[in-house]
Amino acid sequence: MLGEDEGTVTFGTVVGAIRLSDGSVVVADGKARELRLFEAAGRLVRTVARRGEGPGDLERFGGLLRLPGDTILLWDIQLNRLTRFSRSGLLVRTTLVDRLPTVRHNSMVSSTPSIMLLGAFSDGTLLGSYTGMRLDPPTALYRDTLSLARITPPSAVSTIGAVQIGEVYVFESSATGLLSSDIRPFTTGGKVAAGTSSFWFHDGRRFELREFTPSGALKTIVRLARTPAPVTPKEIAAHRADLIASAKADKDPDPAMRARSIEQSKLIGKWLSFPATHPAFTGLVVASTGEVWAREHGDSTKAQRWHVFAATGVRTATIELPAGVEPLEVGRDYVLARVRNEDDVESVRVYRYQR
Repeated sequence: MLGEDEGTVTFGTVVGAIRLSDGSVVVADGKARELRLFEAAGRLVRTVARRGEGPGDLERFGGLLRLPGDTILLWDIQLNRLTRFSRSGLLVRTTLVDRLPTVRHNSMVSSTPSIMLLGAFSDGTLLGSYTGMRLDPPTALYRDTLSLARITPPSAVSTIGAVQIGEVYVFESSATGLLSSDIRPFTTGGKVAAGTSSFWFHDGRRFELREFTPSGALKTIVRLARTPAPVTPKEIAAHRADLIASAKADKDPDPAMRARSIEQSKLIGKWLSFPATHPAFTGLVVASTGEVWAREHGDSTKAQRWHVFAATGVRTATIELPAGVEPLEVGRDYVLARVRNEDDVESVRVYRYQR
């Protein structure tokens, strides 16, 4: 285990991890803004990137990948820069990538989308994603859309499509004067995961996986004969009660503001519509073997069930992982995962599995 809370190495926020061919592990710590290299036994060998703008430095993590030959690829969102390191952590080169076009929201506000790096294809191109920006839209439910971009070396970037990853709500009350927004209850964000020759997507609502070519063309649809669990009236009532309880627990020193927040929570609970069913899939990983792992929705405090599909779409196994284990990389016989303990301390572990 890496970053164990009893040891000398701890992590602030694990935003990525990869395992090299000799068993060593590279971990990206988003809070410390460092890239750390560990030997297979778990001992920290060196820190290969620190906060900064110089060669080999970074400002904000946006993705960590392992390329052929154990090359370590680091993506910096803020600098819009790719940095490559050797397997031993030596700087190879840095490359600036073209930014996406600036989006103008009105005459006063504009923004440039930030790309998160998702994967690398065997042809050398990279897959990334980015989200749009909403500015004070009217009260309603909205589709939450994820746009997909392809980076072609050395620096070109282009949008190849978009997928719906969930729903969000915006609620503004004239009675309270407050604007609220959040994810629609009992929904989950869709997921995109990249392999070496394609990428996969699920929208979270159905037991369905879709495979796309690197250019964004639909290639395969895989469906699992299973029905999502219904959302019950008892669960809806509990959610409405939780909205009010959270507002009452607010530490705002202004009694009038607390009262407005409580009233806002009551109004949201009455206004919101709820989906008929819980999510289907809630996680997605493409293994180094080309297999696709999809996590079935369930109680997060209990073991999580993952359905494993061959690259052809045939389901080959069902694997359970302990609660609190979030796979970052899956190999032929291992799962490299981020783990949170009861104190919310993060560590990175390698789990072995057999089928």
